[in-house]
Amino acid sequence: MLTFEMQYEAMACNFGISKLFCAFNYNLKNIRFYYCDNYLTENDLTTLSKYCPNIENMCLEDIDRRGIAIRLITSLFKNLKGLELEFICSRFIKDAINDIIRRDETSGNHLLDWTNLNFLSVYFNQPKAVQERLLDETSKNTLRKPEQFLKRLNIDFYSRKVRQFIIQKDMSYAATFNNTFHVPYIF
Repeated sequence: MLTFEMQYEAMACNFGISKLFCAFNYNLKNIRFYYCDNYLTENDLTTLSKYCPNIENMCLEDIDRRGIAIRLITSLFKNLKGLELEFICSRFIKDAINDIIRRDETSGNHLLDWTNLNFLSVYFNQPKAVQERLLDETSKNTLRKPEQFLKRLNIDFYSRKVRQFIIQKDMSYAATFNNTFHVPYIF
């Protein structure tokens, strides 16, 4: 099995999720959990990284837990190439923003802290004004090629308006990632 998708909430409520992860093999390359809510924990990700260290693409939707962060995930999954996160609670936006922004020591400007991932997409609700200014400043101060850092405003995402930022090394990575998880299967 190369790709696994599941409704995390249902599995976490009915099974010992770490037992499921133990059943996976080292060949798993792509994983998508939706309805993570507050059921997905840092411990779960640590266990998953232990049994599936070769995951290359990960999609986590409906996250409602503070400890789930970009830096945590990239530190656990060394082979990760693509990551998509969708936060449903606005109180965690600050953590996601802090994971991708650094302050330049010389100029004091906020810049994008380029990730080693080929593709990173983060969906989040309307940020506070200070966070919005920080994202705007980062967007203006960061040197980049077209399509490498995108900030999309007020997009429709599962019947609600959200923000999205995308960081990619090349324009083709978004299509490759989206084909992994968001294209209907044909049997």
